[in-house]
Amino acid sequence: MADRTDIPLTEATWNPVTGCSPISPGCRRCYARRFASRLAGRYGYPREHPFAVTVHEERFVLPSRWRKPRHIFVCSMGDLFHADVSDALRSRVFRTMAATPHHTYMVITKRAEGMAAWFAGPGREFVEPLRKALWMGVSAENQARAEQCVPPLLTSWPGLRLVCAEPLLDTVDLSPWLGGSRGTGGVDWVICGGETGSGGVPARPEHVRALRDQCAAAGVPFYLKTWGGPNRKLTGNLIDGRAWEQMPASPQAQTRNRNPSALVRIGALCLAFCIFCAATAAQASPAPAAPQSETAPPSGEAACPLTTPTYVAHLETPEVTGRAGKPTFIRMRLEPPDVPPGFYVTSLAEVVEGPTGATGDRRPRILTGFPAIRFTADVPGVYRVDVRVSLIAKSSCGGVKASPLLEGTVTVRVLP
Repeated sequence: MADRTDIPLTEATWNPVTGCSPISPGCRRCYARRFASRLAGRYGYPREHPFAVTVHEERFVLPSRWRKPRHIFVCSMGDLFHADVSDALRSRVFRTMAATPHHTYMVITKRAEGMAAWFAGPGREFVEPLRKALWMGVSAENQARAEQCVPPLLTSWPGLRLVCAEPLLDTVDLSPWLGGSRGTGGVDWVICGGETGSGGVPARPEHVRALRDQCAAAGVPFYLKTWGGPNRKLTGNLIDGRAWEQMPASPQAQTRNRNPSALVRIGALCLAFCIFCAATAAQASPAPAAPQSETAPPSGEAACPLTTPTYVAHLETPEVTGRAGKPTFIRMRLEPPDVPPGFYVTSLAEVVEGPTGATGDRRPRILTGFPAIRFTADVPGVYRVDVRVSLIAKSSCGGVKASPLLEGTVTVRVLP
């Protein structure tokens, strides 16, 4: 439907079929349902039931009109393997994908059993034509869903396979299914994220780190979209000061360079431009460079230097008090108080100790930010919260780096 999208891990979305219905705890704050409700009565979404399974005939031609190869998220506003999507309709979608193999398609479903049954039956004819062009995935927000959905994915789809652990509601161990050669091994990519939207609960740092470490041990790319929360832009996607946005190499990569002579011309122009910029910079800065240290820094730092100003962050108080169900604010301050352009301050908070019963749906809700972190707990008692504050900047080579400003612990007393 969209030639451009805000979803960071794809280049376009295509929704010939929209709509779904809740099937698991991860559906509680479904972004697609919220978005469809805002579009009720417009753009083909039914006024009375905007998230009912709906066919959008005018969208079937879009992939053939997009001549430039794209990475396309299919049915981002629904589930292609929903029971209300007929085999005939599903075949039309797959037939369109098979007819446009210059694109790379991504399909994610919560209905792994239905997907496996379809590929073993009516959809068998599309398996081989789409083996390289389709990335097939399942959602798994907790361990039970992982054990239910991952095995059918591995047995039914021979191409690239992914698991979307978003929203990550609990600890998930994917290590039994990670790695191996594509098509004969296990999961090739893991996407992770917290619960977003009004009332959304951010993912817990220990759950995200555990999933990241599993992927690193198996050599599987790991992508953290967002920590989640009511405002995902405030929580960001940094883990211990680093953005984890790894993606698998596309099986289509070798087929996308249709015009190598054009690439040569573009490369020559880029090289000429770089030489021109270097010459201009040399004329503008004739002074000799400072002598280099005899001991070379690590290769990553040398290739991607980052100069950050000196700042210190402080907690306003080591203890705060609030009421159950009401927001309590952990406040911080920065010295000096002003941050130069190109830098920003971010925070992370993690509950390391709390009263009995403050788990699952009753665990505290944390909205990180600066200069305040909003903490809301429904269970009265004493909580210990670890707080980390970092100064974020983009390095000269375009990477993102963080300088730690504060690591501390706050006691939050929640009264009835």
